[in-house]
Amino acid sequence: MTNMVSSNENNFLNNLDLLKQGRKVPVKNKLSIGVVQMAITMLTTVISIYLFRYNVNIIGLKLEYYILVNLIFLFWNTLNDLIFGIYADRTEHRLGRRLPYIRYGALFVAITFIFFWFPLPGTAPGDTNTGQIMKFLQLLIALFAYDTVITIIWMSFNALVLELTESQQERTSIALYQNIFNAFGGMGIIFVPFLFSLGLEVFRFFIIILGITAATLYFISSYLLKERESWHQDINEDKPLNILKDMFKLFVNKAFLASLFFSISIWFSQGMVMQYASVMGYVLKQDGFEMVINGIYYACTYPFYLILHYLAKKMKIEKLIVRISLTCLIAISILFIIDLIFNIPVLYLIIIGFSGIIFSFALYDFVIFSNVIDLEETRSGKRKEAQYGASRALIAIPIAQFVGIIGTLILLAFNYQAGVDSYLYQPDSAIFGIKILIAVIPIICSCLIILTQIINPLKGENLADMKKKLLRIHEEKENKYDLKNN
Repeated sequence: MTNMVSSNENNFLNNLDLLKQGRKVPVKNKLSIGVVQMAITMLTTVISIYLFRYNVNIIGLKLEYYILVNLIFLFWNTLNDLIFGIYADRTEHRLGRRLPYIRYGALFVAITFIFFWFPLPGTAPGDTNTGQIMKFLQLLIALFAYDTVITIIWMSFNALVLELTESQQERTSIALYQNIFNAFGGMGIIFVPFLFSLGLEVFRFFIIILGITAATLYFISSYLLKERESWHQDINEDKPLNILKDMFKLFVNKAFLASLFFSISIWFSQGMVMQYASVMGYVLKQDGFEMVINGIYYACTYPFYLILHYLAKKMKIEKLIVRISLTCLIAISILFIIDLIFNIPVLYLIIIGFSGIIFSFALYDFVIFSNVIDLEETRSGKRKEAQYGASRALIAIPIAQFVGIIGTLILLAFNYQAGVDSYLYQPDSAIFGIKILIAVIPIICSCLIILTQIINPLKGENLADMKKKLLRIHEEKENKYDLKNN
């Protein structure tokens, strides 16, 4: 028995050492990746948190129209990811496959972001009885334009990052940089409530500065990032596309499905807090409480990034995810039940903290999805980061879009009063609906996260065997590239 335990420990340590092998990514590259992530987050954070409040509470768009916009946008949001992802892996440009989109898309990001916040003539801000069609059209057009541009940039950036290294340790480190800079990008929300209090003109001036700053960071970072040319020197050798066949292969792939629903669960949970933080304070009879809500949320998220980064060197990732998810699931359920019995609203601040811990698994999202890309390369010899990302978006984007749809439907079902910006005008039923958004959604997401780790085949010996094969393939590609380019 002792020999068997010793053998298992040796295999575990050997597998951990194997997963650490791969190209080292310089710190300056990680910093550049972090800067692009920060620029993306600066804009998407403001949109995610204030899109509902600005359009419904301030501009006066009716809830029914807000839901309709999200339903229509859902189709385009899914379609543009798929179209771009399929062809992005075949891009031929002197700058590479990814960098042209990041560099030249920067200007359009600023323009489309600013358009959200400057109402068209005839929209009558604050009036729910007039200008509804114009308000509806502006929000719809803004979502279409901004999402198209940010999708092109984000998918190119994400695909570039996926190809930088084979090492699980390095990938976790890259994800750590991304998420730390993600925090810096999200800090803009701290100032927004104050800017709102100074008036819409001040807020809109801030929006212009923010859009220009983000575009500038995209542009500069495109000169600091570098693609791994040896990995895609044979893009001209690709066979004609067979979209349906490729999609079928993906959606019967357990590793892909596990990665897909792991990502969906994390980002859906986070999206609910991001979009409705501005009204979650109503549970505690507070207006403008989103800064506190997000502060608590991220105060739990970011320390756990560091903890998970450290533990990934010592333990299997899938076991960490299951144990922590189960703890959060039990804790949130108990706190929710206690409030239902004894009416202690402050418990929801603790629940939001546990939701922040769930979101810290985003650190492993990058690693788990990278393994799926690696698996494809061991089977076909080619990397298809953008195509796989687009295929994942085919399901993930519609479900993520349902954050706005489901959240608004819940509020509508519980008689949430649109067109007002204070808890004083919300009935008790609407407050209970907000409690459901805070507690029940992360409970469901925790269950899904645990399930994804149970069904994922890329773990243990299977993951180690795949990694060995991948390292051999990359060595052959590097040698071929070196010979071709002297």
